[in-house]
Amino acid sequence: MNKKNLLVCIITAVCSIAMFGMEKEYLPKRRYLTNENDIPGEYVKILEQEGLPKKALNAYVITNPRVLKSIENSSDKVIGKVGQHYMNKHDNLSEITSDPQEHGKSLVGLANSPSKKIAGKSSFIIGSANPTNSIYKYGNYESVVVGEDDTDLSNQLYTAMTSTSPVKEKKEVILKTPEKNTVYSSRKVDLNKSRSERINTVAEREGSRGKILASSMSFNDDLLAAALINAANKKVNTQLILDRASMTNLPLLETMRAAGVNMFMHNPAGQYRRLMHNKSLITNNLFEITTGNFTQEGNDQNNISTYFVDDAQLRTDAEKDYERVKKACIPFDQAVPLFQKAQEQKQEKKKVLKRVSSFDVIENIDPQIKKIKK
Repeated sequence: MNKKNLLVCIITAVCSIAMFGMEKEYLPKRRYLTNENDIPGEYVKILEQEGLPKKALNAYVITNPRVLKSIENSSDKVIGKVGQHYMNKHDNLSEITSDPQEHGKSLVGLANSPSKKIAGKSSFIIGSANPTNSIYKYGNYESVVVGEDDTDLSNQLYTAMTSTSPVKEKKEVILKTPEKNTVYSSRKVDLNKSRSERINTVAEREGSRGKILASSMSFNDDLLAAALINAANKKVNTQLILDRASMTNLPLLETMRAAGVNMFMHNPAGQYRRLMHNKSLITNNLFEITTGNFTQEGNDQNNISTYFVDDAQLRTDAEKDYERVKKACIPFDQAVPLFQKAQEQKQEKKKVLKRVSSFDVIENIDPQIKKIKK
């Protein structure tokens, strides 16, 4: 081998080693977090992380002071959208705009432009939790996935979150479960129909060996209901956790329960403000975390779903959390009479208040009614 060829071989070897080292440095790391973790703090970490000049934030509502301060003081431009929630406080954040359809709950930071597709530093958070004061530590039940140095997924998220393309008239349905971790936006994909396909696939392939663990604050999608009923009929372990917000669709829920879907209800009588706000789907080989409820409204709003197909640890952690949240719920059959009784009491109080014509009269009646009037 002459000196020239030897030099080429040495340079090639050095470059290969350097590239290998770069790939090793940016191995993806993911964590499943709940309301028992400091989720607003995770938003702050990404917002204040150096070396991530491209940052995007989508949320239905932002009220957490730490998060708002981090956006305002960020040395990097943070672009994003928020929904038209009455509690939003972002008027002084010039790059954060209002969008009546925005319902996302995600933040991503990148070292490089997604178009370059270069492995590099990145961070993201996505799930059910808005950056508000209602999630840590004794607030709503929430779940998110936090990722670091997951270049492919971070690029997908950033692209979906910053897209300005019009909403597709005829949205795509993901018929086949993807083979790699994938992000889907409701602007292009029918999330509920695609989710129904995931459930039907488990029912057909797994039967009694299958499991479907779904959770959503509210629920009114007929196609999803049919898929869950189909799974229950195929003897799949089919479970659904809901918040009392779903009880407005009682006939649909009763049909599902009668067909064998095991349903659990959080706070059916509305005796406290804490919400079951999780939005996820766990199957034998898939974990989906999403920003939208399993409703038609969730399909029409701007929401993002992320399918994790190669992370058994995430699925395990999500399943453990599912059992934690289920302990705070009661079986649907027990929840229905409690909900109906609460509704009757609410209607009765409205009738009483309607008969009351002035606060002077209230001074002389039941103190409880006086409290309600106020």
